[in-house]
Amino acid sequence: MTTTDHQQEATGLRHAISTALAEMPTPKPDAPTALIYARMSMDSVGKELGLTRQVAGEDGALKLCAVRGWTVTEDHIFTDNDLSAASGIFRPGYADLMAAIERGEAGIIVTYQLSRLWRNRRERAEAMEILKTHRVKVVTVKGPELDLATAYGRAMVGLLGEFDTMESDVKGERMRSSILQKAHAGQQSGGGQRPFGYQLRYKIVSKAGEKQRRRITRVSVDPDEGKIVQDCAGRVLAGEPIASIVRDLNDRMILTSAGNPWNRTTLRRMLCSARISGRREHISRDSYETTRPLIGEIVWAPTDDPERVWEPGDNIDQDQHEGGSEPEGDTDEEEPEGTLRWPAIIGVADSDRIRTLLTRPERRLTTGGARKHLLSGILHCARCGQPMVGRSSRGVLRYVCNKNPDGGKAACGGTFITAAPTDDRIRDLVLTALDSPELVARLRHRDQPEPDLHARIRADEDELELWAADQGNGMVSRVEWRKATTPIRARLEAARAQLATSTQTTALVGFVGALEDMTHRWDAANNSQRRAVIHAVVETVTVHPAAVAGRNRFDTARLEPVWRV
Repeated sequence: MTTTDHQQEATGLRHAISTALAEMPTPKPDAPTALIYARMSMDSVGKELGLTRQVAGEDGALKLCAVRGWTVTEDHIFTDNDLSAASGIFRPGYADLMAAIERGEAGIIVTYQLSRLWRNRRERAEAMEILKTHRVKVVTVKGPELDLATAYGRAMVGLLGEFDTMESDVKGERMRSSILQKAHAGQQSGGGQRPFGYQLRYKIVSKAGEKQRRRITRVSVDPDEGKIVQDCAGRVLAGEPIASIVRDLNDRMILTSAGNPWNRTTLRRMLCSARISGRREHISRDSYETTRPLIGEIVWAPTDDPERVWEPGDNIDQDQHEGGSEPEGDTDEEEPEGTLRWPAIIGVADSDRIRTLLTRPERRLTTGGARKHLLSGILHCARCGQPMVGRSSRGVLRYVCNKNPDGGKAACGGTFITAAPTDDRIRDLVLTALDSPELVARLRHRDQPEPDLHARIRADEDELELWAADQGNGMVSRVEWRKATTPIRARLEAARAQLATSTQTTALVGFVGALEDMTHRWDAANNSQRRAVIHAVVETVTVHPAAVAGRNRFDTARLEPVWRV
């Protein structure tokens, strides 16, 4: 429906109200003033017929006001269309109604049914206090007349309102049950923004003249966005910080499916979604109060070719349109309703590793970004064993043993080395080592995780949550809780360390082959990616003191790498 159509329908509502007001008998000069409120939760047609019926219909609020001899003006009729009252979202018409009450413009509210005013307990309780203070009556066309200035009136509003709230809650339970049933069947529940990485084809299911409603009929991987999803997943598994990947995406002017720049939250949610591995997860609305959890329970996974993952060049529809969405309308290859699945962009194993890595409780979630200097934290002082950091001295960057307050009490502060030749030396050592296929094979063999590692981590995390809940509810003492959780935490720490090790060799993808090719890839990589490659090959690099104090010549013998194999 066009904007002009909506304007015409709104004009129809106003015309009906004006006509009904004109037909009302002239009230007495001392007649009380009434305020009218009408609301429709859903108006798929957009014609505001429900509002017209509630306000100006044969048994509408204006008819009741005429019978009772109350004064009503058009400015005192408030409406909200296509807005639910159950969730407590802002309703402009309702807000204007309550503001008029607080200004003392009237002492009567007329509504078709009490449920038109409230379905939310908090909103109802707040309004009852306001109406009590201003001694307001609520009169319903299809219900009782309740004086909120009296205890009986307030009790009846609370009692009848609970039934209205229960009705909404029951509907909500049925909807959530339907969503969960679809999730367990691997089906889409519909709605929301198009997920990044996918193309959706729609079929218009609304009738002529109605507000447009559509149903997804086909899902495929967007060839450009699919590559980006796979690239981001690989970079996370390689150890690159989320902040570094976000910065790179925004520098390349790659936007989310909503057309916005990326941030750490949107990228983490996209990569942790079970959808990109072809699976279905479910997060119950009852399981959280404010912030939606990053991951949910996996409730469905494909059984037919579960390891099938999309690859660039796979067959997709050719009539692609800008923005990743396919044209709306009937298609020749429409999937039967209820059979649509999300194609897997990355593998299940990689998805599980990413979900575990990005949801670790100890994961740093502050505003800090990636390390600025290549070897900060990798170089260690031979004298005290503490990590070295980049510091500028007279315009020359050096790695120094950090004796500042943030460097730790054990730092000696007696070792430094010039950064530029050190970076070049470690780069050459690492790339030369990677030129050996035997070394790469040993690294990858060492880093193979146990097949049930992710399941064990998730099981231990769930067990810790259960013990925490029992301790919080007073079912176990603090001593019992500590005794039970200590071995669980030890297992978790060991499993997470093994998982972190298993992801390191992912950084070596693309860094195996001829030395010249690896050098070109190194030059094209950002600092975080280079650090990930170094971490995959080297544990630490020990920096020994200079053989002759004060000598300016760079000495490669001062650098002692500790190789992982």
